[in-house]
Amino acid sequence: MGIPQTLNLFLFAGVAWAIWKIRNKMAIEKSFVNAPSEVIFLGLSFLQKWRPLLKEDKRSKIDESVRMISDWLCNFSPAGALLSSDVGEI
Repeated sequence: MGIPQTLNLFLFAGVAWAIWKIRNKMAIEKSFVNAPSEVIFLGLSFLQKWRPLLKEDKRSKIDESVRMISDWLCNFSPAGALLSSDVGEI
């Protein structure tokens, strides 16, 4: 992505915190995620919440990274997954 080391740490913190929160929810509330992508979306939401903590010059790089990851995730289709066009009419 071409982002500085400090922002890599910021991205890692968002994903790690999302994993921790989901792990606690699974252990305590017995509530499980429906898809692994929920972990990434939760991590992105933490990054957006924590964005004001960054200096102004680094905010635009995080915004760009969050946008790229969101776009990729929205267009992601796991290999071997059935698409609606693959399913015939009943």
